[in-house]
Amino acid sequence: MYTVMLGLRKIVLLCLTTKFFVGAALEVTLVHTNDIHTRFEETDENGNVCTEELMDANRCYGGVARRATAIQNFRENDPNVLLLDAGDQFQGPTLWFYVYKGMATAHFMELLEYNVMALGNHEFDNGIEDIVRFMSNVTFPVISCNIDSTEEPDMSGLYACSSIVTIENNDIAIVGYTTVTTVDYAKPGNLVFQDEVSVLQEEVTRLQEQGINKIIALGHSGIDTDLEIARQVPGVDIVVGGHSNTFLYNGEPPTSHSPFGDYPLLVTPDDDPTRSVLVVHAYAYGVYLGHLSVTFDDDGEVESYDGNPVLLDSSFSKDPIVLAEMQSWNEKVQNVASSVVGLSLVELVGDYPVCGTRECNLGNMLTDAMVFTYFDNSGDQSGWSPVTLAIHTAGSIRSSLVAAGEIPIGQLNQIMPYGNTIDLVELEGRYLLEVLETAIAGVNEGEPSGSFPQMSGIRVEYDLMAPPMERVLRVHVLCSACDVPQYEPLEENTIYKVAMNSYMAGGGGGFQVIRENRLSKVSGILDLDVTIAYIAANSPIRTGIENRIIVYDSATRPENGGAMTKHLEKWILLFVVVSLCSPILTF
Repeated sequence: MYTVMLGLRKIVLLCLTTKFFVGAALEVTLVHTNDIHTRFEETDENGNVCTEELMDANRCYGGVARRATAIQNFRENDPNVLLLDAGDQFQGPTLWFYVYKGMATAHFMELLEYNVMALGNHEFDNGIEDIVRFMSNVTFPVISCNIDSTEEPDMSGLYACSSIVTIENNDIAIVGYTTVTTVDYAKPGNLVFQDEVSVLQEEVTRLQEQGINKIIALGHSGIDTDLEIARQVPGVDIVVGGHSNTFLYNGEPPTSHSPFGDYPLLVTPDDDPTRSVLVVHAYAYGVYLGHLSVTFDDDGEVESYDGNPVLLDSSFSKDPIVLAEMQSWNEKVQNVASSVVGLSLVELVGDYPVCGTRECNLGNMLTDAMVFTYFDNSGDQSGWSPVTLAIHTAGSIRSSLVAAGEIPIGQLNQIMPYGNTIDLVELEGRYLLEVLETAIAGVNEGEPSGSFPQMSGIRVEYDLMAPPMERVLRVHVLCSACDVPQYEPLEENTIYKVAMNSYMAGGGGGFQVIRENRLSKVSGILDLDVTIAYIAANSPIRTGIENRIIVYDSATRPENGGAMTKHLEKWILLFVVVSLCSPILTF
């Protein structure tokens, strides 16, 4: 049935082009990856660590050595293979990026002989230094049309807007793009990110004027933008995307992932309803390898196509040369992972069911570390510390320190695997209050939520029985511009400096209120480094539960109800105002 349907799709596509093939067709095989995030070793189907149990059950996938074998298989069977990457090779939950800062990525991408790579947002997580070093150490083109590096001369000449590949005397242009939200989530310095569609249209028009009629858009902006590019940029034949971890597949998927749609998605461009543009993604983490075979006619139109993402399971052997290289590089990673940072006298609980419903002591320690990294005892500032507040979310805490004892770096990396920086944001009190409301707006009694807040320097009382965005009863914050540290009521018009991770500071996780209303944002250092420094300075750790967060639900709600108390306070205030303004009150 699958073969019949695929054949019908080919016929439909051929009819849609309304062109008749004359002369020699060009057959090209696109093999593509996206959002690898330094997964050099095999993982489970979701990109997590492959355990011995999963390995014994043959449920571990990907890894650079297995990927190398699959790529080589394609190259042995087809001379016209293009190996493309749609960005976000950098960063991830392993220590590979922490140790090598992208140089391991450069080494293995060279070893696998990639043809072209588009820049992703995570390539700029540590500023431009790491990506500059990376691009200086690879021989394949790195592309992005919508990045203006005029104010960052170190980037000059290291990347291009597009790349032209010649196969059988046919020029194929590959145009690149990067999400404009990079400025919200990363540290791209003075780079300017322009609208993808308008910039790509300029480049595609220029290429067409040179006589190039086979054009692939390769980029990292997510499936929604990819579909927009397919519709709105005339001349693009294929879009190879990333960023949204989108899974496309034909037929019954071999893992538990539910496909977003067919592979490829067919998009009718706005300028020509007789054409179809192909859009492909390959999920993420190297679990799958994207595989699309395309035949172009003389006019550069896609005449036919075939393909599906390939699950890199145990049926693919691990390339021995690449495996040996990986094991050599991994020695340093393992040495760092086993390095002890300090000691804990207590179990640091970070389990999602705990941190997602109430205050947890690991959340307390992590947020204390955020405040600690901005502590300044130089005496130059007003008060005792410039920063006293920090907010984190349960969804950013991925593991626990399950027992008291030594704290190795590898275990800390499992707790905070995303490689965020700890940034400093200025917010007016009214918007900080909205952040606290947003954090618990979607929380249902007894059900953990990834947005549930953990905090330092903030004491808040919530009433879960009140309507969303009306659940905060009281908020007190630790003063900073004061001689004696103490908790004071939150003032709506006061400007507060709050430490938080870069994802939250950029509005991620539903916190658009931060992105839209922050007065300033200063990018900080890596969250792992922040925590390491705090533990080293404060070992042994003995953080406990301190009633920073009090949550009232149906079982613990005060007798008159938390929300009732809150509204009663308003009525009392109104009564006082009326009393002062009225000379006589008649009851």
